[in-house]
Amino acid sequence: MEPLVRCLYDLRTYDYYLNLVEQGTTKEDSNAFLHRTGKNLWAVLANWKQAPLRYRGQFDWVMAHARRAFPDLIDTIEFVGGEAFIYPPGATDPADGFPPPRQPAGLLTGLLQLTAIIGAKPFSVLAFDEMENQLHPHAIRVIIEAMREQSAERDLLIILTTHSPIVMNEFKGYESGFYLLETTDGRPVPIALDAARPEAWLSHFDLGALYEREKFSAPGGPLQGPMAKP
Repeated sequence: MEPLVRCLYDLRTYDYYLNLVEQGTTKEDSNAFLHRTGKNLWAVLANWKQAPLRYRGQFDWVMAHARRAFPDLIDTIEFVGGEAFIYPPGATDPADGFPPPRQPAGLLTGLLQLTAIIGAKPFSVLAFDEMENQLHPHAIRVIIEAMREQSAERDLLIILTTHSPIVMNEFKGYESGFYLLETTDGRPVPIALDAARPEAWLSHFDLGALYEREKFSAPGGPLQGPMAKP
């Protein structure tokens, strides 16, 4: 029972409340890991920045991947008087930093995703509902790459639900980790895409294009929408 208990204890599901994130305060009780709503994002990041050895450079990891995902929007974050300020590339003056309410929703979402990933314990299970929400296609690709990196390094199981062809296209070559929540022949679900459709046929198409053409998870099926594991 120990592996099951550990899995359930370390399970994290995320459904973000951006209105709470936009408040920009570090005054939260919990700063060890990201809350499922993301409400303590700034407290977590401030804690990681203040103690880089204890937290294994997690703040720097988030910043490095955020710069790649949002190259025009962020260089670093500073915390002053319990408030967060995000600085764009090339900032040279303290006044160049802007608080979270003045940031795009996509940038805030990306910071939430990255913080959740790097803050997870080894062997944890993380689940993200519609991870593509608010994100530019470039940011989606960078964040999925970061998920794969950390999944491989720390044996994380990361589950995504999506209706985005952009996300699906990132799973070409990873069809065994791409699951459908519907079948046309009564087989149990979820079922891996390469078990539901011929592998040779799948190799000719981008998965997002197949979804757009209603070759799987079409409206009217018993259950709709795929699930994937980076």
